[in-house]
Amino acid sequence: MPVRHRHWGPQEGGDSAFAGSELWGRAKPRGRILLVDDTPSMLKFMHDGLRTAGFGVVAATGGSEAFEEFGKGGFDFVVTDLNMPNAFAGMQLIKNIRRVNPGQRIILASIDADKLTTFSRQDIGADAYWDKKGQKDISGLLAILGDFEKQAD
Repeated sequence: MPVRHRHWGPQEGGDSAFAGSELWGRAKPRGRILLVDDTPSMLKFMHDGLRTAGFGVVAATGGSEAFEEFGKGGFDFVVTDLNMPNAFAGMQLIKNIRRVNPGQRIILASIDADKLTTFSRQDIGADAYWDKKGQKDISGLLAILGDFEKQAD
């Protein structure tokens, strides 16, 4: 049976941001993220950066798997790829999540900046957009998440 989602790091009850030794000094976990990308190397790149920054992360490789994980609850943020190779890609995932939880914070990520520009002018349901093309780190994504955290305080 294929792996439907991946957890790098602690699982079930242990999905704490304190799991990595570099985070023991942090006052509290930064939140839990559902991370969706169909490219394993990009998924791991983003996952590792988010974990290092103190977030708990659950990773999924497609929209249907992500929506199943989302149904389990407990996510502060969703970061989803736009283009995935099935009918249940990023936009459909966003629509489905909005039906269940209209207030969920969602970031749409893509390597296609032109599509992100077009979508940012339309109401497709994402709260923010991150162009991940050629990124050497996830500082732009972390800035967006930091802004969301400030708004919540």
